[in-house]
Amino acid sequence: MSDENLKIILPKQLYRKIEKDICKLYKEFNIEKIPIDVFDIAEKMGYEVIPVHKDDPIYGILVEKECDGLMIELRDRKVIYYKADQTKGRQRFTIAHEIAHIRMGHYEESDLANRIANHYASYLLAPEILIFLTKCNDYIELAEVFNVTLDCAWILFASYNRWKNLSNYRVYEIRIAAQFGFNITNTPF
Repeated sequence: MSDENLKIILPKQLYRKIEKDICKLYKEFNIEKIPIDVFDIAEKMGYEVIPVHKDDPIYGILVEKECDGLMIELRDRKVIYYKADQTKGRQRFTIAHEIAHIRMGHYEESDLANRIANHYASYLLAPEILIFLTKCNDYIELAEVFNVTLDCAWILFASYNRWKNLSNYRVYEIRIAAQFGFNITNTPF
């Protein structure tokens, strides 16, 4: 991810579109447990998920492209490759990022596509409503509960703290809560 990618702010409507799609994805693939099993989601989407080691030619492509994962769709095969030497949390984010490119219809690389995929991956792994309902008190606890890296957890917890200022839950957040077995009203906190 380039430094420019970090500076891209998405329109609120796009954030909501992404979050609504994740709500649909949870329902479509019957996702009900935390941490989210991105390997299972990718396989349910028809993708093989393959770890790549340093001696594999695909690893060289990942290094050249300065990325940790890659999605390839061929006529008879769909694959998500990821670096096997990354931490489990990083691998999970990478696969979620590739799922995002698939769900959002990205077929060309750009900083904007990567920014969208990063938000998608973050929300897929730990939406604010689930952070709230699992009662994570800090980013370290969030990292443990949702099996993400500390860097990712730091960003997610900051987003969660901003989210807590909302006056009402969004409809899709209530649906996400219900999907994971939580019964909530529309009056947060």
